Amino acid sequence: MPASRLHPIWRLVLCAVALLIAVLIIQAVGVGLLLAFSASLGWSKLPLDQRIVQISTNYGLHLTVLSYPAGIGILYLFRKEVDKYSWRSLGFSRLRALPDFARGALTALLTLLVLFSLMWVSGAVSFGGWSSDVQTHSGLYAVGALLAFGLGFGAVGLFEETVFRGYGLANLRQFVGWKGAVVVQAAVFAAIHLGNGIGKPDVFKAALAGLPSLFLIAVFFALSYRKTGSLWFPIGFHVAWDWLLGCVFSLPVSGIPTFRLFDVQETGTSFLSGGQFGAESSFFLIPLLLAMIYAMWLVPDHPRAVANLDNPEPANAPRETSISPAVSTVYGDSMDEETRSNRYNARFGSATGFDSEMLRELKQMNEAREQAERERAEAARAARRAEEMRLEEIRRAQIAAQKLAATETPATEETAVAVATPDQETTVDAIESQATGPIETEVIVSEQPVQVAAGPVPVETFAPVAPPAPVAPPAPTVPTATTPQEPENTPSSQPKEAAPKKARPRW
Repeated sequence: MPASRLHPIWRLVLCAVALLIAVLIIQAVGVGLLLAFSASLGWSKLPLDQRIVQISTNYGLHLTVLSYPAGIGILYLFRKEVDKYSWRSLGFSRLRALPDFARGALTALLTLLVLFSLMWVSGAVSFGGWSSDVQTHSGLYAVGALLAFGLGFGAVGLFEETVFRGYGLANLRQFVGWKGAVVVQAAVFAAIHLGNGIGKPDVFKAALAGLPSLFLIAVFFALSYRKTGSLWFPIGFHVAWDWLLGCVFSLPVSGIPTFRLFDVQETGTSFLSGGQFGAESSFFLIPLLLAMIYAMWLVPDHPRAVANLDNPEPANAPRETSISPAVSTVYGDSMDEETRSNRYNARFGSATGFDSEMLRELKQMNEAREQAERERAEAARAARRAEEMRLEEIRRAQIAAQKLAATETPATEETAVAVATPDQETTVDAIESQATGPIETEVIVSEQPVQVAAGPVPVETFAPVAPPAPVAPPAPTVPTATTPQEPENTPSSQPKEAAPKKARPRW
């Protein structure tokens, strides 16, 4: 894992600022283009503020959806480059993505059927057949409108779940814990929907009444991610909820008007129908959401979600793969149910509610993660060994160079000085303490061999030479016909001892 990261709060603040800037720029460009073509839209005679209201009412959803691709790109960059975690750790697992999305969409359909039935039985809404949009246009127009709003609400659900239950929940979890993260993201999610009522007093009043329901919906989405182990379940629920509520059940979606397939009118109090904000402000939705939250809370935590929240994988984690034969052979697919349950009880606290297929999937996920950790540890050990070998080679080369410099003999009287490095510098006293015999000196007079004669020895210049090893005493001088042999204790026989020593230069 990377060594350093920004604090989670700073990550959230920077990401929110980047998202806000991108969304405002794209929407400002869109509003400017629509104002430029206001004459074609029939708004040329309206004041500027009323034209902006018309744009926000009729094209607000379109402009918002246009800014979502850039927002997803910003979230991806922040997760990979700033958080330094993988995009998959937000809950975007490829395993069972389509089934989880379908389960979320089916749950949203069942919830809306129950909610609409309660509103219809209580008299809060009435059903009046096909809507005016269908009656005044062809069936092909209706199909196209349904598809267009389906794509738009798909982008809305994907973006909002990625922001709140993905990036926001993951970073808040590292700062305030799981419960605090759920509460904070739910409060922000509910408050941000009040912006749909800006400039529309009736919608804003109904939005205030819908804050409890919006808060509970966000809590349910967070729980559904933790219990299913995939962000695709809340995404499927969110997309299906918005599309079915606005286009099929023909009610406003958080105060935003959409294409309506049927003619549904509010006949009762807005306390039960939700008013102009839609079914999210209906009182019937609150007990329904509480029951759904309780039922989801009874489901055991999914290990994949717990791992993503507590120990998210790094950005360079390997891709998800299916169970290979090698892994099945090593870890054994024939593990009995009791052994498998005990293993997941010890690792995750509970294995209740998981069938053999799910447990096999979890085993694959954990074994793949352990294998990746082993590979990273082995790569780190190999890098350390290579570094140690490189340092050892450098040390050996330095020792060889030191020995070579110490054994070199000066060629002339001008180069009779040994080469020494800072960590090899020694003094003459250290050389004398290491030598076992007398200090060896070299008489430097000329390039010709030195002839030793009887009598007093002239004062010469001496350059001490550091021997690489103890040197044996020199052999006695061979007598010649003109030079009689001197006794061993005479100065002529030991010119090196009899000669006065010069002051030793400081090396």
